[in-house]
Amino acid sequence: MSTIRRIATMAAMSVYRTYRSPGDLLWILVMPVVMSFVLSMWFGGFGESAAAGGPVVYDNPRGDDRLDSFPALRATFAVFLIFCLTALITRAGNIHEERKGGTLARTLACGIPYRDVVAAHVVSIGVTGVIQAALVLSITGILGFDWLAAGWSALLLPTAVALFACAGIAVGIVGFVRNEGHLQLIVGAGPSLLAMFGGAFFPLDGAPANIQRLTVVNPIYWSMEALDGGFVYQGIASQTGPLAILILVGVLGIVLGVQGLRRMEA
Repeated sequence: MSTIRRIATMAAMSVYRTYRSPGDLLWILVMPVVMSFVLSMWFGGFGESAAAGGPVVYDNPRGDDRLDSFPALRATFAVFLIFCLTALITRAGNIHEERKGGTLARTLACGIPYRDVVAAHVVSIGVTGVIQAALVLSITGILGFDWLAAGWSALLLPTAVALFACAGIAVGIVGFVRNEGHLQLIVGAGPSLLAMFGGAFFPLDGAPANIQRLTVVNPIYWSMEALDGGFVYQGIASQTGPLAILILVGVLGIVLGVQGLRRMEA
């Protein structure tokens, strides 16, 4: 079996095991959709325009009526990012469970190189995120959100690059965090804190200056900036900077994480 085929097979099996688990499906698919529905009620109604005088009033610079529901759409995208990062870190942490359970050692005993195992693990994380994004965005779109109101690039570029950054972060974390308790703490608190301090749901204009400075290294902040640029401002021209930063985050995370995994004892 060729190296590429072997990596693809192992990655496919890992993704299959993830999506056949009811518990994983709850966090990957059901919870993001439910939370999106709940938050959209706060932002004016599911798939509807924000009500005048409501908690969030959106001044649309483009004057396009289809973008009047952008606050609810933006909140849904933030929810997706939180659950995406949570799911990918959890999925990435499975390699430590396989090591402790002996699965990794048995795989290596079959003659499969460790580098192929790591490569398949990284690929499975990315594929898991892509499937999650397709499902969550499709379902919420069917339920009323016009994700394509500002065109394909406004949605696809932030989604794809944010996925890459989340996957890189997940790989980077599991490359160096091998304690199950520490990993669960990161999964439980990390994504939500990044969203809170990244202005995912509310503007940071009134936040302390130190909090605003931290957005420079906050991937969720840059993901939301990329979405805002595509839907509200100048499209791709506004997205270039945030997307470049997210790509850098993803590359650094993958490189550092792979180096950490290479040093892991089987």
